[in-house]
Amino acid sequence: MNKGQPRKPDDWGSLRAWAWGAARSLDYLETVPIVDSKSVGIEGVLRYGKAALVTLAFEPRFALALVGSSGEGGAKLYRRNFGEAVENLTGSGEYHWMAGNFLKYGATESSFGSKNAGDLPVDAHQLIALCSPRPTFISYGIPERGDAKWLDQQGSYMATVASG
Repeated sequence: MNKGQPRKPDDWGSLRAWAWGAARSLDYLETVPIVDSKSVGIEGVLRYGKAALVTLAFEPRFALALVGSSGEGGAKLYRRNFGEAVENLTGSGEYHWMAGNFLKYGATESSFGSKNAGDLPVDAHQLIALCSPRPTFISYGIPERGDAKWLDQQGSYMATVASG
């Protein structure tokens, strides 16, 4: 996004809309003399972890991100057959965080045939790589202490390693 020329979040899906909103907040912080706007980070857990990751990937003015338990659609590999799946994000009863084009990758029947996560042209490690070289801390709780296994801590670890 270019400073002074904010793009509107028309068909980005809500994650990009939240990133746009965070960028507008940073626009304001840049006008506050006591704020070091070059050191502002963003953080979030679960849905907001997804939003924090997308924000850091597409808004270069943020210095770092703390991404907690982001699961599918966040730091977890899409093409990993474990835990939360693409179909969880694209189901008819779900709140859709992704752009409309993403929905076709959870389709079992449609005019273009059946598509799944294996048909996606990108995966989470590429989103994480867009955050480079800024620090991106990706964290999860411990399943043995109550953190949900469907978040797929291992898949996020794999995506983080692959992003390098």
